[in-house]
Amino acid sequence: MELAKKIFGALEGKTVLIVGAGEMSELAAKHLMANGVKDIYVSNRTYSRAEELAKTFNGQAISFSLLKENLELMDIIITSTGAPHFIFHKEEIQKTLHKRKNKPLFFIDIAVPRDVEPAVDKCKDIYVYDIDDLQMLVNANILERKREARYAEEIIEKYVDRFWAKMNSLHIVPTIAELTKKCEDIRRQELEKGFSKLSHFSEADRNMINSMTGAMIKKILHNPINVLRKEADSSNASEFVDVTKKLFNLNGHDLSQKEKVEGKEK
Repeated sequence: MELAKKIFGALEGKTVLIVGAGEMSELAAKHLMANGVKDIYVSNRTYSRAEELAKTFNGQAISFSLLKENLELMDIIITSTGAPHFIFHKEEIQKTLHKRKNKPLFFIDIAVPRDVEPAVDKCKDIYVYDIDDLQMLVNANILERKREARYAEEIIEKYVDRFWAKMNSLHIVPTIAELTKKCEDIRRQELEKGFSKLSHFSEADRNMINSMTGAMIKKILHNPINVLRKEADSSNASEFVDVTKKLFNLNGHDLSQKEKVEGKEK
């Protein structure tokens, strides 16, 4: 179908002749109909089989003996018979081309041995592809799909890394908040102990000491918090979270999201 599209641009309105009514011919007919082919003709040595297949696709059967007389009506010919000799020869195809006023004629010969004489391919405006040609195209398509698959895998890996970085970064903000709260709680507790023993301090003194210790905590935490924020989107985010929790004993040491998932999978 792809070869036919390259030659004709589109298959809508094209007329197709299927020679041989086997499984391959039926499969070809299905794809042709799906691609907008207007008329399908079927010719087979057993006429009843040709009628049966043609009826399935609202097409018409052609007697095998009248096959050559109707070639000028066709745009695409898919031939797949069990004949031991060529069915289509150069001389008769040249006559057909003259009747078609040199409009392109496309043969797909999927018979083994071939139904179309090799010399036909040398005629101008005649395109012939056989099993070997199709196999080369199949192999080329497989290589192209493999290249695309590798490219797809690279995209997947990139986004998987981004996903885990995002999942791990979800621990950064809570960890920063927890670290800040713990340090602030310690500061307040120590201030309360100190102020209880220094009852002679005025309210102004207490406020000054409160502001000073608050500023000290902010300066001490400034660099650790900045580092955590910078690493939020990196693949090392979970490691920084774990180290921070260990160093400051924040709610005990918790596993990263990725480690939890991988642990469940194991």
